[in-house]
Amino acid sequence: MDIQGSIVLQALLLGLAFAITVLRCWVRLHIEHRTLTISDYFIWAGWACTLGWFICSVKALNLQKDHPLDEDGYTDSVDYLTTVYVSCFFFDIGLYMPKASILAFYWWLIPRTFRRLRVSLYIGTAFMVCCGVASVLTDLLLAIPISDNWCVFKPSSPQRSSSISNTGLWKIKPTRYGTTSLT
Repeated sequence: MDIQGSIVLQALLLGLAFAITVLRCWVRLHIEHRTLTISDYFIWAGWACTLGWFICSVKALNLQKDHPLDEDGYTDSVDYLTTVYVSCFFFDIGLYMPKASILAFYWWLIPRTFRRLRVSLYIGTAFMVCCGVASVLTDLLLAIPISDNWCVFKPSSPQRSSSISNTGLWKIKPTRYGTTSLT
């Protein structure tokens, strides 16, 4: 898919998500005559993260026109790498907002008298929070110092200071059967 087609498709999907979210809030406010719940606010936070990811994606795709990736997937643009780094945070935080919304709905739905379900809900919530924190910390601490995430140099360069990035484990390559593998 070309760059413009990708941007248009992402914009259409973002608009569809916005319309569904507005419709959800309209039903809550005008048909049910209730106020918005914490679940609705998590959905809006997720949509805001999706918007942030879309903006970063458009910027990165436009930067890729002037600084195309080479055959190994590397670029000479610090702006491109910085934009992709920031977009990872929007993506990962936005990924956990719908999960938090569903859990918030279950907290409202399941009464306190159902002890076993409440214990399951405690465990599920703790697991989701731990996964979210681990995801953000992975984005943040993948390369130490953090500025190595947007430095421009090849992995064979001796100036690389991150032990994680030196291994080359994070490069995804297509395999013969169409799946991907980490190399």
